[in-house]
Amino acid sequence: MGAARKAYKYVKRNAGYYAFLALRAGVGSLPAGARLSVGEALGSIAYSLAGRERRRAMDSLSKAFGNEKPREELEQIARASFRNLGRCAAELCGLWRGKADQILPLFDDTEARPKIESHLASGRGVINVTAHLGNWELVGAWAAANGYPITVIARRIYFEKYNRMVVSMRERFGMQVIYQDESPRKLLRALRDGRILAILADQDVRRLDGVFVPFLGRPAFTPTGPVALALAAKVPMVFGHAVRVGRDRHKIVVSDTIEFDRSDKKKAVVEGTRAWSAMVEAAIREYPEQWVWMHRRWRTKLSDRPEAARRSGYEVQAAEAYP
Repeated sequence: MGAARKAYKYVKRNAGYYAFLALRAGVGSLPAGARLSVGEALGSIAYSLAGRERRRAMDSLSKAFGNEKPREELEQIARASFRNLGRCAAELCGLWRGKADQILPLFDDTEARPKIESHLASGRGVINVTAHLGNWELVGAWAAANGYPITVIARRIYFEKYNRMVVSMRERFGMQVIYQDESPRKLLRALRDGRILAILADQDVRRLDGVFVPFLGRPAFTPTGPVALALAAKVPMVFGHAVRVGRDRHKIVVSDTIEFDRSDKKKAVVEGTRAWSAMVEAAIREYPEQWVWMHRRWRTKLSDRPEAARRSGYEVQAAEAYP
């Protein structure tokens, strides 16, 4: 039975993979406008058919805005979030074998460039905390296309063929990829080499070290890795991301250096994590339709990680106040 199940899983994953390649080729061959229309349509279909993800999105939206927005508006945001993901996927299909000169015209980066160059001017690296906002995958490609030395921390994809496909695209655009499960020394080396280290840190990942910080009205278990790296490497940290402005344009947004007291490491980890997480929250509030609401952001409860809760200044018993 075990062998049969493994064989079925193998066939299913390979079938899905080759179906995806065919879809990528078909969508990628379309003109840009038609490509986006197909992506939007696929996002709407996914909203209708992917019941589990839709319910998760609505649950997350209810937790974040249930006291602020009527259900009809939450449903509109959820549907728009799925459509945005469809557009993002369609854009990537069109740029899968693209070149830098195809990426740069998609972005308004006039305000971001001086900040990035200022951050890099010292020759030290910089930690760029980012989020699953807009088309986040394109941000790294944009940075590499501009000649900025960028390293992205990646999570291994469960199916190796998908993993190789995504990593090869990132590397072809000039990004250096380091996996989450590799030695932290690689991350520190990248920073010592003066690189931008991009970290997607806006999700609940139980296996990582974290603290609870306020996020959209309730405590959220949040990774402390970005701040810990900033302390260890003695480099600045910023929040940099992109948002979709219009149907097919993106704007790069980069914060000033995120300031927090680094003299006490334990307090710095909590304070610094609170600081960048608050910036992510502000961006989501401004562009709620561009975030991935189907992720279970508040999956880890205070009672699940009592030590982290106390370290963060929360009473474990307070978990009952956040159903």
